[in-house]
Amino acid sequence: MGLIFFIRHWKNIPQSKVSSLELWNFALTTKDTWYLKTNFTWLALFIYLLLVTALARPAWFTENNKFLIILDRSSSMMTLDKKITLFDKGKKRIRELLKNFSDSDHVELILFPKKEHIIGTRQDIEFALGSRSCTHLSSNIASILTNINFTGFDDTFIIADGTENLEHWPGKKLLIGNATTDNVGIIKFNSQQVAPGKWQIFFLLKNFSINKSKVSIVVTNKKNAIWNKKIFIDGRGTFSHSFIVEDTSIDRLFLAIEEKDNFFLDNIVCASKQDFVVVSVPTTHYSLFAPLFSKIPGVKTIEKESLSYVLTSKYNNQQRTIFLNIPPPKTKQKFIQQPSDFYFIAHPLSEWVQPNMSISKANSLQKFSGNALLHTQDGPIIVWNKSFLYIGFDLHNSNWPELPSFAIFWVNYFDFFFPYRNNFHYELTNEFQQEIRHSGSDVYNHISEQESNNIGLSTTIENDYSLSFSSKSLWEMRRFLVYCCCVLLIFLWWKEKK
Repeated sequence: MGLIFFIRHWKNIPQSKVSSLELWNFALTTKDTWYLKTNFTWLALFIYLLLVTALARPAWFTENNKFLIILDRSSSMMTLDKKITLFDKGKKRIRELLKNFSDSDHVELILFPKKEHIIGTRQDIEFALGSRSCTHLSSNIASILTNINFTGFDDTFIIADGTENLEHWPGKKLLIGNATTDNVGIIKFNSQQVAPGKWQIFFLLKNFSINKSKVSIVVTNKKNAIWNKKIFIDGRGTFSHSFIVEDTSIDRLFLAIEEKDNFFLDNIVCASKQDFVVVSVPTTHYSLFAPLFSKIPGVKTIEKESLSYVLTSKYNNQQRTIFLNIPPPKTKQKFIQQPSDFYFIAHPLSEWVQPNMSISKANSLQKFSGNALLHTQDGPIIVWNKSFLYIGFDLHNSNWPELPSFAIFWVNYFDFFFPYRNNFHYELTNEFQQEIRHSGSDVYNHISEQESNNIGLSTTIENDYSLSFSSKSLWEMRRFLVYCCCVLLIFLWWKEKK
């Protein structure tokens, strides 16, 4: 019924002009009417095609660039900036940087230390960032940069906390942190046993910010304070101090900066004593070495039920062997009857040791890998290297154990090869103030100046987001096409009104 009503009253429906659709009814009185009408029709179709093209975002406009992003996740990136770590700020900067890339760009992300290489699109990189966290490891950004091949990338960006090695790096940097960051850190700790049951403790602080700071330093043994001091440190200044600990019952010290700052990993050092050097002495020489070694701090002897002429010393994971008149492996001996004209070669092992001993017979070492210490005309009779010490004569056939130089030699031996025995060594704490056990191959180096200097030399934050290649060419072309369509539509409207 509605359709029948529409057909009957078609001519009575009021008609209005509608933009370019009126072109089909457009009439001119000149002889060029058909020509102009056709041109306006094609112009309307051209505008329509431009709009479709702009919405389609054609792929041939893109460049498909390659970008490299390097993110520092060393322990100094745990520095707080307005209650947010620099590492989290670094991830935020990367997300802002990714917005400047197109979906088709090739992006590679390298995280260090514990190098991790992630390759993909900007969506892949953004997804991978969510599960990455900071480490307690120190970093050497100079070695990182030398081992990366930057050729083949249109742009490279480094996000770090402004270490000195980055200050003059020619690449593009997103430096996080500045010289106004509050940070007073312990950058050096050392101890030295000056007598049995007596140690001298040394430490060094540094103020890494440009502002003067007031801090309180406290040294405690469990809950008892041993030493404390309040100090002022100028901007970029240092403070050093030493004190004596004379108490054999103390086996652990805590050196702490009580005031909180923005980088807390270098605020506390836990120093604990290491174990003794344990020397296994055979029964043949136990009565000779046991009384002597018991007088040397940090050395403990145990009797070995064997007739062997070998002494073994163990300290943590280190082991050394002393061969008494028997050849070490892969070496040979040469017999010497009543050696004469022997002399000590200058070395810390022979310091204050005089060659005024008498030896009835000896065996010089031949074809060895090491360093001669006591030399004769027929070859060395005392040799050392990193794993063993060789004494090429029987101690019972000489007067050396009766001389003062005998005791001096063994003190030199333990001081040279085990200088930190029975001494205080620092351990580090994490963000929860828990001790971190570390090995020589995986050192958490929080109290070095390099790692504590989490602000570098920069006084301002440097942000460089400019790209060598425009990865937003698609969007720019789209805006250009839309602009052309608007101009042509205004032109058509003007012609219709005319």
